[in-house]
Amino acid sequence: MKFLKTVMIFSIGLVVSSCSFSKENNQNFDVENKNITNGAIAREKVAKCKFEQGYVDFCSDNYLKIYNNALSQKVNFAQNKVALVFDKERDTGKGIPRKVKYFIVLDPTTRKVYPLDQYVGYFVDDQLEEIASEPPVVKFSQNNNKVCFSGTIFSYQDNNINVENECYLFNSNDKNFFKKTQKDKK
Repeated sequence: MKFLKTVMIFSIGLVVSSCSFSKENNQNFDVENKNITNGAIAREKVAKCKFEQGYVDFCSDNYLKIYNNALSQKVNFAQNKVALVFDKERDTGKGIPRKVKYFIVLDPTTRKVYPLDQYVGYFVDDQLEEIASEPPVVKFSQNNNKVCFSGTIFSYQDNNINVENECYLFNSNDKNFFKKTQKDKK
């Protein structure tokens, strides 16, 4: 009888412990399988994932992987930042898809990512066809916080055809992060 009581108490203890410490309650005690990403860039660190009428999700897993790989790059913008230029195809579903360049600033210290909502495509002719011999140009320097585009600029409400040196100043303390400046002369 004493043995039967011991087995019953042990069985009840197992049932109670399995309910209290189940993995369904997010209590994972398996230390080896924990995914620790100290210092990695996560979605929360991207200033803006998508822009109005945007065609790129800057918070996608693919982009997060690119940002994290870029953390080891040498700084090349605004003295202590990393500038990234992505080539993409902009397909609005109307007309011919356009090849464009996106500009993104990565702060290796804070691990924040700042995409610019403007992007630049090829220069176009009077029929708005891309001129293959005149690709878009993105200019920036390690010595200052200015980025300049030459080509056809696309944005939700600010498209500009065949511009030279349309520039933006980056400031991580400004709520919009990028401010359009006067056009630079060649």
